[in-house]
Amino acid sequence: MIDVVFLMLIFFIVCSTLGRDAAVQLPKAEYGVAVNPKTANVLILSGVEDELSVSMMSGGQKVSCSDNEEIQREEIIQFIQNGIRCGRTDVVIQADRRLHSGEVMKIESIASVVSGIRLYIVVKD
Repeated sequence: MIDVVFLMLIFFIVCSTLGRDAAVQLPKAEYGVAVNPKTANVLILSGVEDELSVSMMSGGQKVSCSDNEEIQREEIIQFIQNGIRCGRTDVVIQADRRLHSGEVMKIESIASVVSGIRLYIVVKD
């Protein structure tokens, strides 16, 4: 009996795969107040699945981030801190719907390191 259980366990371990994030269909927003992008720091996340491209926009000026994760982290933190010095405490993460939620969460955790901000997440089609 124990042999059968071990064989079944090995079978399920070998045959199973670790799944990616399941697709989540978010409903359209019905309530809330829009954040003015001219008075906020906007992080634009675009790409497909794991191909993440990050851009920063503040006051109508758009700048691309580095692809290196450590440099990107420092650029995002510096961008948000500069915005706070200019009185922009709202940070909007504008993510492409095709990105995995893990990629968005990674940028969200970087942005949340800076204290004194209000963080918003927007999903774009």
